[in-house]
Amino acid sequence: MAEQNKQNLGGGTNQAASHEQKRKSLGQAVNDTRSELRKVHWPKKTELQKYTIVVIATVAFFSVAIYAIDSGLGFVISKLVGR
Repeated sequence: MAEQNKQNLGGGTNQAASHEQKRKSLGQAVNDTRSELRKVHWPKKTELQKYTIVVIATVAFFSVAIYAIDSGLGFVISKLVGR
């Protein structure tokens, strides 16, 4: 039984060897990264401005909505508690 456990624990040597084969050099990894970045659709300046405005407007809207809900619930709870 103990011998079988040793084999199970030490069985990673074959996995390590296959992992070594899958490894790429640093230069190959950099080349692959550059290749993938060239495939990305980067937005134009006008698109980026539109998306930025939409995000800011959405954040502002939800900030006001959450503030209003929080204030309203705070008011209701203070009236219920009697303060």
